[in-house]
Amino acid sequence: MTQDIELQIILDKEHAEYSPGEVIEGSIRVQLRNTMNARAIRLRFRGTACTQVSDGVQSRISVRSKPYIYKEVQVYLDTTISIWGEEDSQPRISNLTLPEGSNEFKFSYQLPTDIALPSSLEGGKDCYIRYNMVAILENPPNDDHQQELAFQVTQQVDIGPTLLQSPSPLQNDISFCCFCFRPGLVKLNASIDRSGYRPGESISLDIKCQNLSNRTIPCLRVRFIGCLAVAAEGHTKTIRTIIQELYTKNEISPCQTYESSNQTIPIPSTPPTSQSLALNVNVTYIFQVAAIIPFSKDLHVDFPIVIGSKSTNMESSNIETTNESRKEEAIAAMAQIALVDSTADESLDIEDDTRCLINS
Repeated sequence: MTQDIELQIILDKEHAEYSPGEVIEGSIRVQLRNTMNARAIRLRFRGTACTQVSDGVQSRISVRSKPYIYKEVQVYLDTTISIWGEEDSQPRISNLTLPEGSNEFKFSYQLPTDIALPSSLEGGKDCYIRYNMVAILENPPNDDHQQELAFQVTQQVDIGPTLLQSPSPLQNDISFCCFCFRPGLVKLNASIDRSGYRPGESISLDIKCQNLSNRTIPCLRVRFIGCLAVAAEGHTKTIRTIIQELYTKNEISPCQTYESSNQTIPIPSTPPTSQSLALNVNVTYIFQVAAIIPFSKDLHVDFPIVIGSKSTNMESSNIETTNESRKEEAIAAMAQIALVDSTADESLDIEDDTRCLINS
């Protein structure tokens, strides 16, 4: 019987990606072998976030030998519109019919702007934010026929004048005991051109590293780190992912200084920053510059940066061809990197074949 009815959602837009306030247009196609009685055709739009957080507690004594998993579902969007037939408030009419053959019904729905619609996100087993639409053919007293179609939402995050200003330069240093038992000192200074960027743009980086020790610093490293804050039933965790990692070519010998200006680091394609106390999933980013010191902790400075939405009016001069190839490499590397809990050890290294080099 189900083969006698084919239900399909067809979108006018080629790629099912929308922003809050944008209108979703399309049609619902109903293919029937025979004429059928029906009450209505409706379309339900739904957006949800599912999160889970473990308490990390294991006990060999108690009955509960596994960590307890806290789960929570947060609904951002749940709206149903009528496409054809009766409204929910109308009395039931029994003589509505759909003719055999192909029946097509246009629809139009504007995503709301008065509620927070975060960007679609897949965070593995810890969280996801998903949106879908469900076409429903009501056919009482028989079961309803349904067809689901997923779509993506990209939150609009503007890069305002404040974020276009250059943040204060950061400095850090580390002292340690050398092999000759004399204290060693390494100083690291770094600055970037601003605090907000869009995917496809580049960070302009200035670095100065003073090696006042007798150890050779093999290289400097920059990392683009995504921080995913997940909450469920009052419990929280932060997960860090290395999205991009690059290294300098040359080492810094003892008592030498390395300086570099206007190094361009491309911003890979990532979801925009999302921060709200009302959301169970928040996304932030850190741009990290580090000196790799043998037999010691890495010396690093961290710049919090905001990633805005892609701009359709970005000038082509802002996106270089070389950045596109590096961005593809970074995206491919991201797919191979496991999510790492912020409470874990800081050894977040990835394989050598995913490393890129900064021009020295």
